[in-house]
Amino acid sequence: MNGSTRPTFPWALPGIVYALWLLAGVAIFLAPRQCHELTPGVAIFGPFNAHFIRDVGLVYLTSGLVGSYGVRSRSVALCVAAALWSCLHAVFHLHV
Repeated sequence: MNGSTRPTFPWALPGIVYALWLLAGVAIFLAPRQCHELTPGVAIFGPFNAHFIRDVGLVYLTSGLVGSYGVRSRSVALCVAAALWSCLHAVFHLHV
């Protein structure tokens, strides 16, 4: 075994998560009304606002792209940066 190879298994789960964020970001951006209506709990935070929902879609898309690049380049710093918004968003919802 070559000493320069890195194991791929630890990168598999983050890679799957970032790929799902990419898909979610595209879906949210292209179908904001359906995402507002079909995502449990979203409607309690206010009426439908396509601009705001598309902004959220772009955040997921950006996080997915940065995270996917981080996995591809094996950069822990990029993976952490990509996950930061999601973690802070979760903390916000736990607080509210």
